[in-house]
Amino acid sequence: MTLLNNNQINNQQNLAHEVVEDSNPTNNTDFQTILDRRLHRRSILKGGTGLTAAAFFGAIPLVGCSDDDDSGSTVVGGDAAIPAQGDLTRPETLKFSPVAHSTAAEMSVAEGYTAEMILPLGTPLMSGIDEWKDNREQSAESFDWRMGDNHDGMWFFGKTGNNYDAKASEGGLLVMNHEYVNSAELSPHGYLTIEDDDADPIFQTRRLATDVRREVNCHGVAVVEMKRRADGVGYEMVLDSKYNRRITSTTTSQLTGPVAGSDLTKTKFDPTGHKTRGINNNCGSGLSPWGTYLTTEENFLGVFARGQDAEKLSAAQNYGRERYGAIENFPGWGYLWHSPKNEDATIDDEFARWDMTAVGANAADDYRNAYNTFGYITEIDPFDKNTMPKKRTALGRFAHENCAYAPVEEGKPVVFYMGDDARGEYIYKFVSTATWSNADIGGGLSAGDKYMDDGTLYVAIFNEDGSGEWKPLAHGQNGL
Repeated sequence: MTLLNNNQINNQQNLAHEVVEDSNPTNNTDFQTILDRRLHRRSILKGGTGLTAAAFFGAIPLVGCSDDDDSGSTVVGGDAAIPAQGDLTRPETLKFSPVAHSTAAEMSVAEGYTAEMILPLGTPLMSGIDEWKDNREQSAESFDWRMGDNHDGMWFFGKTGNNYDAKASEGGLLVMNHEYVNSAELSPHGYLTIEDDDADPIFQTRRLATDVRREVNCHGVAVVEMKRRADGVGYEMVLDSKYNRRITSTTTSQLTGPVAGSDLTKTKFDPTGHKTRGINNNCGSGLSPWGTYLTTEENFLGVFARGQDAEKLSAAQNYGRERYGAIENFPGWGYLWHSPKNEDATIDDEFARWDMTAVGANAADDYRNAYNTFGYITEIDPFDKNTMPKKRTALGRFAHENCAYAPVEEGKPVVFYMGDDARGEYIYKFVSTATWSNADIGGGLSAGDKYMDDGTLYVAIFNEDGSGEWKPLAHGQNGL
């Protein structure tokens, strides 16, 4: 057995963020090719992709629903059911003084702006927890109440009293994603290499339980109450706030929508298929029209492992794994959360849930389906820490990079837009069956039940000239 040093840990763990997931088996023309044919790269760099979008797509591309068809299958150029508001004049330049190119380690900010670091990795959210130290001596369990690693998408929820107020700025809740971890900074014990030719390939390298627990707790989402400082400059955390909360890769979450209760989500943890443990690899984020936080699960593939079990699974189950890149003897992307052993040399359920290998007589005996409970838009109510996160499966399962809604209008469906951040994948929109009511603002997760659990998911089909249409992903249509 060999212990890897920190440089080797870096090499292993860097895979977790540098691996490019590219498992699309089709020969579809990728969007980059269409973009290159349509726009010159120099024009993108000069004006920014946002400023060139109109030139590429035309007037109103792939947006909303048509006036005479609320199904959402509008071709490019159709009228939007949810029109944008305000000044729609496209800017020709950005009114901004850019900073000079630099390779310095220090941050540079543009003239007129300031920047400061707040809520770094390990910051305690409650009293009684030691401040962060670079010696990595903090217990893994303490990260249930510390800021996680690699901050990503976030949203500030203004607050008046105990209620969400979009226009409030003196105080509010900052909700933030923690997408991945840097093991060399978090895990002092390294990787254990098993020198055994007969060992299962996915267990040739093991990790200690305490290190894995620390990393699992450093993923997810943080909810932190912030208030403006007394001098009016910047914000500070409200320590011990009743709103402060960590939602990690151990937090129980509810599956809602069409996937909930499916045979493909039943596990040893929940044989009914309605719940799972954890949210993971949370990248971009969004706000719901009713005032909740929408977090995305992106590179969920990387934390799972799969052994040799193809003969135990159906052709459809095998395809369902391979489509996302989980082939047989797949060890993951360097996290190896499945690998720790207890003293009795057995794999504990705490870690076995990251191994999708079918080893039992049926799905209720193992965690072959735990993998199927990740990859969704997850809704969190930051104002109610007693609520369980809900994974909104109707919005599709893929490497979600973002989730944004079109401006809502009374009596019209709610429309969300999403992108898959894996290589060669697609752009989606979801159109709710329920129509919008302003009375649902502040409705919490109950409003999410209304708008996000029932509707139609569409995929964007682009033509060579940049035009396109939305195709519904409905069983029995378009070959699905």
